Amino acid sequence: MSAEEEVVAAAEERASALAGADAERLRGLLHETFRMPMTQVWVRVVDRWTCLAGHAGTRRS
Repeated sequence: MSAEEEVVAAAEERASALAGADAERLRGLLHETFRMPMTQVWVRVVDRWTCLAGHAGTRRS
């Protein structure tokens, strides 16, 4: 799996947990050591999630 595919797979997994209101699953998917404010816009098209847009700010220490 390429790095790009890994990023998309991880984002889809988080979007699925978020959309399913599964807080415990979402907590398990989040990384505590990497902190960067970011915004993503996701939509569900037919049977898959698609990221329409994203923006990341500066890394927090």
